[in-house]
Amino acid sequence: MRTAPITPNMSLWLPKELFIQMATEASKWSPLETGGVLMGYISDARDVVVTAIVHAGPKAKRTRISFRPDPRFQDDRIAKQYEASGRQDCYLGDWHSHPRGSPSMSWRDRRTLQDIAEYKPARIANPVMVILYGDEWRIAAWQFSRKRFFAYGNSVPLRCELY
Repeated sequence: MRTAPITPNMSLWLPKELFIQMATEASKWSPLETGGVLMGYISDARDVVVTAIVHAGPKAKRTRISFRPDPRFQDDRIAKQYEASGRQDCYLGDWHSHPRGSPSMSWRDRRTLQDIAEYKPARIANPVMVILYGDEWRIAAWQFSRKRFFAYGNSVPLRCELY
């Protein structure tokens, strides 16, 4: 299982092209939530580097307060991306939208991060959740931690860097 110690000032690096794809998908489905998967790697500096995304899939279920991805679609795309990247791009976590909402994680978001961390086939102890929020799609990122933080529950914010 891949794990990276949670350290202060960790960043999530996201290519602008992927952010645009995510924002386009979020706009397409707004005011419903949508989302997908983040793939990439943890750098030597322990930053999260996103290199690919997988969309929700054709059988995803979307509502104003939640979405459920199409797991078969996503599993297939994750496996294909992993192979296409020479087995470098791994599952990092999920992203989803909060149309006209806030960057804060809901109880369901926190539970999802914990479920991912406990799901052995995901092979990541500290998964990431990216939230696109607001009217013009801003970005926030959170990483699961087994430690409890008073202000954030079981997650810590990551600094988001678009490149």
